[in-house]
Amino acid sequence: MTKEKTVEFGIESENAKAYFYILGHENIQTDPAKRANQIARYERARADMHEAMNRHHAALEELGML
Repeated sequence: MTKEKTVEFGIESENAKAYFYILGHENIQTDPAKRANQIARYERARADMHEAMNRHHAALEELGML
């Protein structure tokens, strides 16, 4: 693992986290169909965020930085 690749993973992780938080703030739908769609996008963003964070943390560990 290179430091540059670890930095890329960190940026991806931060972007995924920001998107997840944005979806949380827009969580305002009351129509059941729209709400279900919104929840699905939110939960997908949560999974993507954790995957990105795990890649970043694994890279940091491999470099001995965690």
